[in-house]
Amino acid sequence: MRGIPGMVIVDPCDALEIEQAVPAIADHQGPVYMRLLRGKVPLVLDKYDYQFELGKAKLLEDGNDVLIISSGLMNYARAGGG
Repeated sequence: MRGIPGMVIVDPCDALEIEQAVPAIADHQGPVYMRLLRGKVPLVLDKYDYQFELGKAKLLEDGNDVLIISSGLMNYARAGGG
């Protein structure tokens, strides 16, 4: 999908992010691919003051030792769930 010009890809972490992403996708002018999760996935972003913004990354935890970039279900693993 990334090879399609102008394609925006959304890889939500949990139901909260999906719920916030859908209206943003509906308002977006242009193609959007949202990769949905399968199975039962617990909430991860509910403990953060999370607000979805299309095309923006969010810092979930600050630190000094290492930088880890993740998306989708990998955020659940980062939170100690997987």
